[in-house]
Amino acid sequence: MTENDPKILILTHCFPLSPSDIPGNFIYDLCIALKQLGVKVTLLTQKMEGERDSDFLERSGAELVYFDWKGGSERFSDIKLSSFKNIFSVLSLILKGRKKFKELMKDNDFDLILNCWIVPSGIWSYGANTKHKTAVWALGSDVSVYSKKTLFKFILKKILTQADMVFTNSLHNSGEIKKIFNAKSSILYTGRKLPPSSVVYKAESKLKLSFIGRLEKIKGPDLLISALILSKISDLEVKVVGDGSMRAELESAVESNGLSGKVRFLGMKNASEISDVLSGSDYLVISSRSESMPVVFWEAMQTRTPVISTDVGDIKHYCEEFNVGRVCGPDEKSLSDLLCFINNFRPLRSILSENTKKAAGTGNIQNSAEMLKNLCKNIDKAQ
Repeated sequence: MTENDPKILILTHCFPLSPSDIPGNFIYDLCIALKQLGVKVTLLTQKMEGERDSDFLERSGAELVYFDWKGGSERFSDIKLSSFKNIFSVLSLILKGRKKFKELMKDNDFDLILNCWIVPSGIWSYGANTKHKTAVWALGSDVSVYSKKTLFKFILKKILTQADMVFTNSLHNSGEIKKIFNAKSSILYTGRKLPPSSVVYKAESKLKLSFIGRLEKIKGPDLLISALILSKISDLEVKVVGDGSMRAELESAVESNGLSGKVRFLGMKNASEISDVLSGSDYLVISSRSESMPVVFWEAMQTRTPVISTDVGDIKHYCEEFNVGRVCGPDEKSLSDLLCFINNFRPLRSILSENTKKAAGTGNIQNSAEMLKNLCKNIDKAQ
């Protein structure tokens, strides 16, 4: 390797197919940032069924290597091990990913292997030749969900023990990794860069909120709808960006409780559209039951949009450090009370929005790319 051409292999089960595909979108931006820094990126992931945007994928700047599996269009995090079909899908993801990884190792020499997340990609590369430096990027479900299951906890510890470096995206996760696995970790942020918005924020009499995320239980979209119903705020507009298994249930709840026309389900949106949604909102609402540090928080900071959130992961820490939002308990009554508070105290929005300027640079994916490039340079010097 020379100073200007480090090579990184990224292993991930989560990579977007198009601009409106939310899972793994920050990894797409990481690939672009690394390419701009002169890093050659190869990315290994499974083939996902769905509409693929070839131009979008090419713009990532990464050499994309795919392998077949049995899961179709279902994301790994959404697969429930409740049927032989699902178990077979997960096994095929692990075994075929591991096989393809070994093939890549025969024909290539990488300065760094970056596993996103601990599972399943950490299993793909487990036992890799020690001449390749390996790093694990431990994110939300790795620590908050899988570490609570005995078998998975054992597997996670094995993977973390073997890795040369461990990264995570939140202070909360870093503490949990130390407590549960006795492993040290460094923060590598996941905030992708949004394009400039075409929307100029305008204060109105109605309360304008946005929710951006998967419509799944862990993200708490049902908590938000229940809180809206309890709050009895009549003059409001809520834009829900994302999709998932709860959509029909949520739409039914909205209709049966007289919120039709006030809560709008927009489906998946690309980065430009998300930028516009955030810019036009009074607040971004994060109503998750569990989080580490959601990407959308850093996106809101870029658009000068304050945050109201359940008290999960690092959100309270950054809201208090920069004074860019307010948090509450992860239940519908607490969230309802917070909604009423921000609705009654409108001047708060401009105060919090002004403070987002200081927070915007913290979670920048460019910083993460520079950290990884420097890591490759240091590895080269040490060899």
